[in-house]
Amino acid sequence: MKEVFKEIPFGIDHTLKVLQNAEDIMKGENIGDREKEEPAVIREILQKVSYDKNIDRICFIIGNHDNPSKIDDIDFQMQWEADLLENLTVIFMDNERRSFFYNSFL
Repeated sequence: MKEVFKEIPFGIDHTLKVLQNAEDIMKGENIGDREKEEPAVIREILQKVSYDKNIDRICFIIGNHDNPSKIDDIDFQMQWEADLLENLTVIFMDNERRSFFYNSFL
């Protein structure tokens, strides 16, 4: 796969993510389960570094960060918008790379 994507390295990461999702689906794993696991991981990390402010709130926001219907306050709204901007930036950059690839090599 590295040989196939040597000119467009972002394709490797995307392809591996798609493959992992397909494998999870074949195993019967619900992709949404990952979001249920994230708060527990974050809680553990915060406790290890002795951070004890608003842990429940932080875990709620992280556990629901892809679900805008759960936005219930300005802190969640800001996180959701910041995440959206990052996602749009990644999409834009990927489109720019694809455009460069197609214009340069095809």
